[in-house]
Amino acid sequence: MPRNNLQYARDFNPYARDVTLEELMRVRRQLAKVMNQRMVRLEQNKSPITGESYTFGAYDVMRDYLGAKDRNRFSEVLKPSNMSKSDIQKEIRVLQGFEEMKSSRVRGMHEIEAARIRTFTGGDMNVPEEVVKTKDFYDFLNSSTYEELTRSFDSETLIEEYAKAADRGVTNKQIVKALNDYSKQSKRVSVKGLQKKLGAIKIRGKKRK
Repeated sequence: MPRNNLQYARDFNPYARDVTLEELMRVRRQLAKVMNQRMVRLEQNKSPITGESYTFGAYDVMRDYLGAKDRNRFSEVLKPSNMSKSDIQKEIRVLQGFEEMKSSRVRGMHEIEAARIRTFTGGDMNVPEEVVKTKDFYDFLNSSTYEELTRSFDSETLIEEYAKAADRGVTNKQIVKALNDYSKQSKRVSVKGLQKKLGAIKIRGKKRK
């Protein structure tokens, strides 16, 4: 195996009959180094939209995996003493999966954000760009409240009502609390009921221009 051939590592089958332990170890270490480097870059780079580090998406998934093993990074030694051949094979598959995730790269994160802006500001959704570009809006899309409400409403309706409230000057915290309360307290939900709940929020500060 060429030592720096990432494509080889991507396509490598750790369960192939003729694979050697030495090859397994080299591939695992190469992928570990690549993903550790990506984690560092995600931590060090900030979104031009939200101003936050890219420590979500694939980064979160990797941290969950590492946390379950009491690690902060993937081991870069050739053969970790606590890993059997089977463990190495399994981790190669895990690392290959992480490597494929677009959000494991800073460039991929930029592409995801650009696509999100195009999706929500264009077509029938027409959400104001100044709303779409906020971290609050991103947090809303990834909240348990949003996930819960999409069982009763289509995402376009939720986003449209969120955008209307945000454009009036209602804060993300107020919107999410109102939607969460509405979801839990209403026996029957409807678009009118949703609009009434959001419309009843008292605006703090000046209206968004």
